[in-house]
Amino acid sequence: MAKQQTFADKMSKVAKTAKKCPVCDAPVIYVKTIQPVENGSGNYRFRTQMTGVCKCNGQEFKI
Repeated sequence: MAKQQTFADKMSKVAKTAKKCPVCDAPVIYVKTIQPVENGSGNYRFRTQMTGVCKCNGQEFKI
């Protein structure tokens, strides 16, 4: 039976292989951002986007 991987193990692996921010030298973590966009008829659609977040821009996304 395989060993269960803990959350700390996953985060340490991400920290080793993740891109580094050129400004703060922290690992960049990708999160999914969802933004409501109003179309011409007054209805809303949702735009999803994967955004890279680190320490220097984490406050914009409330992380």
